[in-house]
Amino acid sequence: MRFREDFWSILSRFFWLALLVLVIIGILTSFWYVANERAFTSLESFFLQVFVAIVGVAGSFYSGRQSAQDAAKEIVKTHAGPAFRHLLSLRAGLSYVSYIIESSRDFESFEDYKKILAQLAGTVYILQLTVVDALGGWEDIVPEEVERLKRRLSAEKTTEDGQ
Repeated sequence: MRFREDFWSILSRFFWLALLVLVIIGILTSFWYVANERAFTSLESFFLQVFVAIVGVAGSFYSGRQSAQDAAKEIVKTHAGPAFRHLLSLRAGLSYVSYIIESSRDFESFEDYKKILAQLAGTVYILQLTVVDALGGWEDIVPEEVERLKRRLSAEKTTEDGQ
């Protein structure tokens, strides 16, 4: 299904581009025909220059936009891999915490619970390091958002410490 959506998206983009090129060729052909029949008047020369300028600016805008979008996709793609790996690490850590909790249900001694608490504390610490590492990666892409998140987390920590 994804292929079909991509195909129609590409086809529609090329359709409008091809239609635009045909219109431009038609207008230029009409200017060429007039130029072969007689000399351009001042007004016709002006319109030809305005038309060429508009087409040039539109083409530059279109190619610049495409170039910027491609560059943005490439930047996000290079950071998406590590971000995805961080999510997988966090998921694995949370699964391990869940496993520890489930396996500790049958324990009865206080020493067993102290061991479980130490395991949980170590796992949570590793998960916190993963979050810090992930934030460092995102700081390259959206530094304002990461700074805002850090301020919010700091405020929450201050509130928690005060209680």
